[in-house]
Amino acid sequence: MKTREDAPSAASKTSPVPKIIERLPARPRRQGPTCGATSRSGEPCGATPMRSTGLCFWHSPEVPREEKMAAALRGGYLSNRYMAVPDAPDPELSTPEQVTRFLREVAGMLLRGQIPPPVASALKGVADSSLKSFEMNLARRLAELEEVAAGRAKTVLGVRIEKGES
Repeated sequence: MKTREDAPSAASKTSPVPKIIERLPARPRRQGPTCGATSRSGEPCGATPMRSTGLCFWHSPEVPREEKMAAALRGGYLSNRYMAVPDAPDPELSTPEQVTRFLREVAGMLLRGQIPPPVASALKGVADSSLKSFEMNLARRLAELEEVAAGRAKTVLGVRIEKGES
C-alpha cells in the first residue's frame, strides 16, 4: 500500500524541477545583521536591514507600498542595467582567430572583475555560435568543392570515365 510520502506530488508530475529543488540543501544564513522580521513561512527574513529601521526594504514601514510594488515590477532591472553599453561596436567574429581574440578579451575582463560570470558565459555562447556558423559555412563550401571535383574527375581530356573502368 502506498503511503502519502510514496505518492508523487502534483508538482512533480508536471515538472522535474520541484523534485530537484527539494533535494538542494538549505542556503547557509549570511553573516552580519539581518532583517528583524519573519517571512511568511515563519523563518527569520535574512535580508540586509536598512540602518534606520533594522528591517529590510520589503518589511520596512518607512518604504511606501507603491515604491515596493514598483521595485517588484522592475525585478532587479536596474541592477543589471550598468552592463549595457549602447554604443559598443559589434565584435568582429568572422574568423576563428577573431573569435579567439574575443574570448581572450572576455577572459581578461572576467578575471579583472569588469564583467560578472553570467555575462562572460553569455559572451562565450555568442563566440560558440560564431564558430559553429563558421564551421557550417566551411562544410558547405567543402561539399560544393567535392561535387565540382567529382564532376571533373569523370571527364578527363574530354573522355568520360565511367565507374569500374581503369
